[in-house]
Amino acid sequence: MKPLFILLVSCVSAVAQCPSPRIAISSDGNWHDRDDICASAMIVAMLAKTGNQSRLVHYNYADHYWQTDASREELMRVSTVETATQWGGFDLSVFYNSTRALNTAVAHLTTEINKSTADDPLVIMGLGPMQVIGLAIAQSDVAHRGYVTLVSHSSWNDGHATKSGTTEGLTGSLYSYSKIGAMGVKLLHIIDQNARLNRPYSEFYWLRDSTDPKLRWLWDRGLAAAKTTFDCSDAGVAYCELTGDPTASAAKLKEMLTAP
Repeated sequence: MKPLFILLVSCVSAVAQCPSPRIAISSDGNWHDRDDICASAMIVAMLAKTGNQSRLVHYNYADHYWQTDASREELMRVSTVETATQWGGFDLSVFYNSTRALNTAVAHLTTEINKSTADDPLVIMGLGPMQVIGLAIAQSDVAHRGYVTLVSHSSWNDGHATKSGTTEGLTGSLYSYSKIGAMGVKLLHIIDQNARLNRPYSEFYWLRDSTDPKLRWLWDRGLAAAKTTFDCSDAGVAYCELTGDPTASAAKLKEMLTAP
């Protein structure tokens, strides 16, 4: 079967007929690139700043569960759960460490998939390998999958589990972005966000120099990622969903997060 792949140069809400679909997120951060340590905090902050906390119905992190670093799992917990606590308004029970509670995380995401209808669709942001998402889709009711949209910006994430999973120790059914599309889920692929949000630290000094402790917290999460750049690239997917704009930048994030 030919892979199902959609490349959009512009972005609209993933479910056009519903301006506010429920949001689920699956990210890694516990192996390979450390960008999710910064990006996850930024995403939670953007959801809070725009009043969209209630739309977040599931967030699993550390989803590279077949290889992991426990210290980075903790960094991801801080970037997700503690950021949500600081910014407020979130249901903290929807956050899961996929490495420590894989079956629970998959079951919860499956439940949210099975709630999906034409009037209550679900957007899943695939911000890490697609394996956890694939496991949940495979367990879901086929009748609800057509009301689910999987959004990605990274070809590395799209195929990592199927290309590298077996050599890294992943066994069983392996899931990619295209395979999930073939299972009946809608696909939305936006432009890669790395060039836009993997930037010099100087472009984010507005966080460092802010008098708002919640913004300085985001700066600290960027430092915690310990990269040579301030890399919140995956946050561009959330920015696109919230604004319809796939061309995120440090200046645009500043405009959103510092708005009155």
